[in-house]
Amino acid sequence: MAPSRLVSPPPERHTVVVVDDQPDMRDLIELVLDDEDDFDVVATGEDGTAAIRLVRELRPELLVMDISMPVLNGLDAMQRLRADHDPTRIVILSAQPADTVDPELAALADDYLDKTIIVTDLVERLRAVCRRPPKESAAAG
Repeated sequence: MAPSRLVSPPPERHTVVVVDDQPDMRDLIELVLDDEDDFDVVATGEDGTAAIRLVRELRPELLVMDISMPVLNGLDAMQRLRADHDPTRIVILSAQPADTVDPELAALADDYLDKTIIVTDLVERLRAVCRRPPKESAAAG
């Protein structure tokens, strides 16, 4: 009889939608996350309307989104998703400093990261968000 051995289950894969109006930034985030065993980028988009559509269609665990985008900015998209009581965790990844954003709107995000974040720190922060329960969905103001 062959000796038994313990096999670790595969890591839980967190589904992710990435939304940024800069194609290079979208591609970089997708490349970084797809290189990790526990993230699966299921779609990307270029503005807030795409973010809302993709989240409603795909129901990802995590949305990584910029703020400054054409058509519909990330804060407005986040506010609409929260008003829908969507359970998707939302991480804002922006060049805009957090202290320049309306605190009530920024509080709707599960995390707020600066685009200058080091890649390993980005991955760890996203993992930390996935470990926490989703924020209570509620519209600001």
